Amino acid sequence: MVAIAALSQNERTLRFIIELQLPNFNVWKPIIKLLQSLHEEESAACGRALESLTCRSKDGKLSPYWPSMLENGLLQCLINVLNESKSDDVLISCYLILLNGMDLQQIKLELGVIKNSFTSILKHIKSPTTNMVTLVGRLLSSLSEEKTLIEQMVEQGVIEAAVAIVEKYHSPQI
Repeated sequence: MVAIAALSQNERTLRFIIELQLPNFNVWKPIIKLLQSLHEEESAACGRALESLTCRSKDGKLSPYWPSMLENGLLQCLINVLNESKSDDVLISCYLILLNGMDLQQIKLELGVIKNSFTSILKHIKSPTTNMVTLVGRLLSSLSEEKTLIEQMVEQGVIEAAVAIVEKYHSPQI
């Protein structure tokens, strides 16, 4: 049921199922598994569903689903998808999901622990899609505010990537 709701991007039904808090059913496992699907349509639909689930509420509060999603491996899944996916739609969803969580210290700290996470984030910095490059730039900017990540970011090529962006694009948007 949760997979159908995610694939059909029926946010209302998805939220209803999540909030049921069924004792013997982990709603996040199938959603996270679908994000890594080899079928781009499934992965993209799931990505869009997760984008909406990770957005702030109208009153500016962080999504209440973040802790459960992180406990169930969302961050590692996003890094895997950034490494493997070729679909712009899926990749853009992954970057948007990460950006939605940038106010959570836990995400920044976990990215510092995941091996080569910044290399994965940087993988699409030379994309011909301006929107993708903009999202990568925004994400790197937000991550660079975390002083404990700076050394790893530099080691994994963020400086070179930033220079490449500046040289390629002369846009205040990026």
